[in-house]
Amino acid sequence: MGETCIFREASNKDLGDILKIERESFEAEAFEKHVFESILEVFPELFIVVECGGAIAGFVAGIVEGGLCHLVDIAVKPGLRRRGLGERLMEVFEVKCASLGLSRAVLEVKTTNIPAVNLYVKRGFKHVGTIKGYYPDGTDALIMEKELEGGARVGEGEWEAYVGEVL
Repeated sequence: MGETCIFREASNKDLGDILKIERESFEAEAFEKHVFESILEVFPELFIVVECGGAIAGFVAGIVEGGLCHLVDIAVKPGLRRRGLGERLMEVFEVKCASLGLSRAVLEVKTTNIPAVNLYVKRGFKHVGTIKGYYPDGTDALIMEKELEGGARVGEGEWEAYVGEVL
């Protein structure tokens, strides 16, 4: 039987756990704390954590930029991957973007990050461009976009639809 997980907006008290997951996931390319603090301050509705058993298991963070919902970062604790948490985080993020009246989501992903590319394709993102040498190690980034369907507003107290068991 799976463990029940809840999805909610991140808060400042979550930043320590978020940074730990970020460093475990991206090592030398991990974002610094100030990046997350800025997103949390300016776009709190697009900074979502998934909490399983009272502990942060993953997060997704985004911003609104040029009329687009820009996914900046998504990560799940290494030991909890391949259980559907990343896909559910993407689903919640997309609904939140649509509820803000945004019709498209965009992201960049390392060409060598095959699991992430596969997740984004599964969620309906399409490759629309490439940025040569985007990452510090010189690896290219794929630019991926998705048309968002109008979604129901997910506001305070409406997270119940996103509570579920980890597969």
